Amino acid sequence: AFVPGEVLVGLKDGTSLDAVAARHGASRKDVQRGYARLEVARGSERAIAARLAADPDVAFAEPNWLRQPDAIDGRLW
Repeated sequence: AFVPGEVLVGLKDGTSLDAVAARHGASRKDVQRGYARLEVARGSERAIAARLAADPDVAFAEPNWLRQPDAIDGRLW
């Protein structure tokens, strides 16, 4: 499962996030250290992530996967 309408993307140095997003029909949602969240049309997350991943200016791209713990080891966070 992933967050509907979101793709995570990391860019290569010197690349414009807005330019990459515009080329792929996405828009900037927010930027974190090392990656950005892009807003995309719901239902197109996997396809746009694949197109972004093939872009030479992109280091990585994937849907914004929802992570769930599959075990608890007794430690408190």
